[in-house]
Amino acid sequence: MLVTIGTAGRVIGRKAQCSRGSTSGFSSAGAGAPATIQSFNTFTWATVSGRFSERRDGSEPHDLTAGFRFVARSPFLRSLAIGWSLFLIGIGLMLVAELPMARLLGAGSLGYGVMVSGWAAGSLAGSLVAKRVVARHGELPSLLWGAGCAAIALGAIGVAPWLASAAALLAVAGFLNAISAVAEETMVQRSTPDAVRSRVMAAQEAIWIAALGIGLGAGGAVLSAVGVRATYLLAGVLGLGGTLLLAWLLSRARARVTAQ
Repeated sequence: MLVTIGTAGRVIGRKAQCSRGSTSGFSSAGAGAPATIQSFNTFTWATVSGRFSERRDGSEPHDLTAGFRFVARSPFLRSLAIGWSLFLIGIGLMLVAELPMARLLGAGSLGYGVMVSGWAAGSLAGSLVAKRVVARHGELPSLLWGAGCAAIALGAIGVAPWLASAAALLAVAGFLNAISAVAEETMVQRSTPDAVRSRVMAAQEAIWIAALGIGLGAGGAVLSAVGVRATYLLAGVLGLGGTLLLAWLLSRARARVTAQ
């Protein structure tokens, strides 16, 4: 329970950095910037986290690949990396389509601000109740149901007829994403030994940012090829697909453990 309380306070910052920070970089630096920005963020996060999060007793491995090796060996963390990466690729596509969607709905830059505010408000509300939700329903159900329903809400924006409905769906998605993120963080912390926890967190952050960078990098081409609404639908399909893939991988891992 204490892990959940501590996690809820910092999940918003990490996930918001992943999503909204990338949006502002995209808007200000142009279409070629996201991949460069994300690559730089990946390198600096992994390096800084690795160098400044070492245990005082010196028992933590000193190479930056320790976290990635642990993720690759852990069935849960490996499954999470695969499923969540697919989800974040969809988020990247969605972020590129937000401003065009606001314009399509006749709201322009003001409407874009309303949509971003909807996500932020939902994320804030979700963080306030996440501890109680996770404690009541369990970590894995909160992770899977939260992420899956958030993906459905994001995909539904593709058929939203008005700005208010799009902003409301973003608020719902942000609310559910915050709950799933708290559940995910709690499960990761509990499944990772102290000796490699900081490296695992750094490795995961690098994977998330790289996946988001793929979505951002491909977003322009996808948007041009299929249009704004279809891009949102595709983002929802990727998010839901990533969640279902995560559930399947975890069930297989659990079955193997049971068989042994």
